[in-house]
Amino acid sequence: MLPLVAAITNSLPLAKQHLHDAVAALADPQAVSINGAYLWAPPVYTALRGMLRGAVEHRIGGWRATAPCRTDILAWLVEVDRVVGSWEPDAKGTILRLQQLAGRGWRPQDCDLIERYTDQLLRWNILGAELLAATPRVFLEVPCPRCSARHAYHRDSAGEKVRTRALRVAEDGARCGACGAQWEPSQFRWLAKLLGCPSLPT
Repeated sequence: MLPLVAAITNSLPLAKQHLHDAVAALADPQAVSINGAYLWAPPVYTALRGMLRGAVEHRIGGWRATAPCRTDILAWLVEVDRVVGSWEPDAKGTILRLQQLAGRGWRPQDCDLIERYTDQLLRWNILGAELLAATPRVFLEVPCPRCSARHAYHRDSAGEKVRTRALRVAEDGARCGACGAQWEPSQFRWLAKLLGCPSLPT
């Protein structure tokens, strides 16, 4: 066997293992340790699909704000579904398609293609983990009680000026993007009064 052919043949099992690991990280249940006990968490893909409709509710006064759709998660899911669908068009559902991809009858000359698939899957895994760890936020239409601003402006990664609602509420507190005023979760009742909301139930 020629040296180059031997090298390609020997790298196939490793390339297949890397692909299998990348698919498993995205599409298989994950073992997590909680207080020394191991539990199974849903796959990254399944967890993000479940979060698509903004499962976290924020209450200020009598208002209940539930994000109708997390656009960052939606964009991630659309890209994954579209690309994986082009890789494995015959299977139904992204997770089945990923599992079918990992189980293909690969040849030694497919190593470069396997690596490209693996690199893309790893990028999705990293971004998916970041999306899962991100704190959901709700932007309120009411003006900031301190500076009266309804909108705040900032530069995005491309340097473009972007306008958002000034008052943002998250699990870890509320903040005005215009003046920087902040309220801890323990101050939500006070914030509700400042905003003229009905009293929170006790």
